[in-house]
Amino acid sequence: MSDTFRALGLHPGGPIRVEAASALMGQAPSQAEGHLLALAAVHLLEQTGQDGFVMHDLVHSYALELARERNTPEDNKAALERLVDWYLCTGAAATRLLWPSRPRRRLNLPERGLTTLSFRGTKDALKWFEDELRLLVRLVRCGAQWNITSVAYLPVVINEMLFHRRAWSWWVPALHDALAMARQGEHRDAEAWMLETLGDAGIDAGTAETSVGLYQEAMTIRAGLGDRRGLAIGHVGLGRAFCQVGDYDASFAHCETAQAISAEVGDVWQHSVATAHLAMARAALGAVGEARELLLETREVLDDAEDFMSSGCASGLLAGLAESEGEHELALRHLHDALETFGRVGDVWSQAHIHSRVGDLQADLGNQQAAHRAWSSAADLLTGNTEPTATQLREQMINSLSEES
Repeated sequence: MSDTFRALGLHPGGPIRVEAASALMGQAPSQAEGHLLALAAVHLLEQTGQDGFVMHDLVHSYALELARERNTPEDNKAALERLVDWYLCTGAAATRLLWPSRPRRRLNLPERGLTTLSFRGTKDALKWFEDELRLLVRLVRCGAQWNITSVAYLPVVINEMLFHRRAWSWWVPALHDALAMARQGEHRDAEAWMLETLGDAGIDAGTAETSVGLYQEAMTIRAGLGDRRGLAIGHVGLGRAFCQVGDYDASFAHCETAQAISAEVGDVWQHSVATAHLAMARAALGAVGEARELLLETREVLDDAEDFMSSGCASGLLAGLAESEGEHELALRHLHDALETFGRVGDVWSQAHIHSRVGDLQADLGNQQAAHRAWSSAADLLTGNTEPTATQLREQMINSLSEES
């Protein structure tokens, strides 16, 4: 049991799942669970659910100290490599379920016989992401401290979730660590992914000028690798960045190029993303009708592919277009479409965000009771979510309710 205790000291902190612990210890899940229960019985762990445990910070520090003193550096690093591989496989499985239309390169991992999680559906996968969001950040940073360069691929396999969830205040420092590991391990494709993801974070932070350079650097790597799909990603990023700074012609040109490359390589998902951002550039240039048609076509393609996470986002964009044209009832219909879609997959965060938009629109229309219902729904959905973006949105909803009371 002392070996198990030391191994858990290497865990990055937060919830400890039985399957993850089994990877860390190099044991079968049933054996790992027995050791975890034994440690819980003597109060070195606390059981938080059927398959979850947590370790107090002070106990964790002591376990890590013992691991450093009594285990060889090679054994400690091997244990963490197994844990990273477990999260790579599990994160990839969750992402495939949630974004089924996006093609992915197969992970080239050593055969370790790991028991990864299986998800019953999208709701399970999304709950796993929400539960593990902070732990994944810690794991990237922990892996970088131990010079485990494969940790650079963790933000790659969950990239869609990072872009969708936008928990950048947690993730940006970890992305810089992952970028350093990608460069140290000469993982050129992962390096490009990290540059692009940092570019995405920059756009959300309103620093698109910096993002342009990041996307261009990533595209240089993609070109060197002969990665046409990757070049399309870079063109979409540049399209978004130029749209933010008001250069709509450049934005349109980059999105159109991304469309062409995606069609050439048969990437339906990337083609849909490029089309959506091309639509927004066209709308900014005044072609709202054309933009609407493009978004409606995109949403239909995504619905046919059962890529409901992306389809819900398309409905949100359609709502924004309608609202900008003063078509408030149409905007509300699109927002309710988005709510239905995100509800189908169990995306609580996105439902809360859409409810907040419904509340704001209803308040602008003078429908205070409807606004209160929507804001209350948003706040209720985010109760207990400690991620800063979610916390901020919940506070905004509570403030809106207070101001309108």
